[in-house]
Amino acid sequence: MLVIQAVIKKAASPEILSGYTSILDAAENCFDTDLSYDRIAELVRQQLEDGRGWEVITYSVDGTGASEKPYSLSTKAYVMIPDEDTVEKAKALIDKIAADEKITQEEAEYMQAYTIIGKDGTMSMNCPEIPIKFRSTDPIEYSRAVTYGRRMLRNISQYLIKHLPGFENAYISREAVMLGARESWRIRGKYYLVEDDYHNQSRFEDAVARTAWFIDAHGEKISEKLPRGGFYEIPYRSLVSDRIENLIVTGRCISASFILQASMRIQLTCMSIGEAAGIAAAYSIKNNIAANEVQWARVPNRSYVSEPRKA
Repeated sequence: MLVIQAVIKKAASPEILSGYTSILDAAENCFDTDLSYDRIAELVRQQLEDGRGWEVITYSVDGTGASEKPYSLSTKAYVMIPDEDTVEKAKALIDKIAADEKITQEEAEYMQAYTIIGKDGTMSMNCPEIPIKFRSTDPIEYSRAVTYGRRMLRNISQYLIKHLPGFENAYISREAVMLGARESWRIRGKYYLVEDDYHNQSRFEDAVARTAWFIDAHGEKISEKLPRGGFYEIPYRSLVSDRIENLIVTGRCISASFILQASMRIQLTCMSIGEAAGIAAAYSIKNNIAANEVQWARVPNRSYVSEPRKA
């Protein structure tokens, strides 16, 4: 326990410990514990990754020393016969800690729940929001984020089961198979959409889609909604660049600022952009034109035609 406390204290200090395995290696076989080496290493690693403080509670079980023959030895050795009262107190302490589940700030920060038509007693939960310490562009970190998210999900579910009326018999029936990454790489296209395009309700001759969804940048900025009937358009030039002739980018990766992307990344908008990309790709092949030279306004049967601003 003292070794674990020392390692945790060091890990929580301003000088974050990165070589904790060397301490564990040096302390191996120097103390008795029912925790395996891998489990201790896992606990310390979680502390380093989570960055959350630990409340370590120490409780000693009393007993009487005696010379007995343990089941694991063929000869007598000094052993402690535990006092049953202190054992029961230890069990009660463990039960109390186990029953006092709490959710962390990051687990409680974003939570949405919806009923499902036709499925009485079932709720669809839109949570948790994975902390921004993970990068969606790194496959290793993405995998760690999945593990981290599943742990958050289970903590939330156990908390709801114990503390929210109506959830007493609840259980997780299904989990998402992948993370929903709101943002990763974005191209710098022929046109770069910015926040002003939202507020100005910009129109473009080569518009491939339109949206009125508000700017929903989690933890950064939430904008005022556009007036009823208002919208802005997304130009074809935001799907292509000058650098690569036959590349058409769709969805949340088009040419847009972080703030503007928080408005246009909605699924229906991305579907409209994807439809336009398919039409443009077919048109460019049929007419032997580079994708980044397609004039969307000249494409017949295009999926979207720019709508002028009403007077």
